[in-house]
Amino acid sequence: MRGRDFEALGGRGAQHGQQPQAEGGDIENILFSDITVETRFFHEGWWGRGEPIAVMAVPWTENCGTIRNVRFRNILCRSENGALVIAQDPGRIEGLTFDDVRVEIDRWSSWPGGHADLRPRRGEDFPELPTDGFHLENAHDVRLRDCEVVRTAHPDDARHALYAERCTGLTNRDFRGTAAHPDEEAVVLR
Repeated sequence: MRGRDFEALGGRGAQHGQQPQAEGGDIENILFSDITVETRFFHEGWWGRGEPIAVMAVPWTENCGTIRNVRFRNILCRSENGALVIAQDPGRIEGLTFDDVRVEIDRWSSWPGGHADLRPRRGEDFPELPTDGFHLENAHDVRLRDCEVVRTAHPDDARHALYAERCTGLTNRDFRGTAAHPDEEAVVLR
């Protein structure tokens, strides 16, 4: 998929929000803007674990595509989980921009948190993954501008406002958010 714009959208009560997912082909030059989304946990029979934004480059079969130049601008999220960016290998996700994205983490369903849904990835479908406001793994050239994480719930599986692991070229301007618990750091870069 190339050169698409998704603008002025809204959605409530879904199991996931905007989800560019490179399953075997490439995704590039995509814009998501002026969107309000509310997502929640559901039974594992439904795909998604309440991620309001999920950018995933994990192989469905033996092949995995790439995701490049995707922008999220002016997005309001209320969710039971945070935004997720994850690639199985470095070099599969690059050039992401989050501009004026607000993630409000709350809990109102009876389903447990603390897991991601990476289906139909080969391997473990529901790996343990704490609830971070923004969770980034194996991405290059990610820009966060004027983003915010607000917590109205502090479940045990919640952790950082921003967690980034193996993310080269990460830039962060005017990011606001606190950790879920006093013994955690708000921003962790590894």
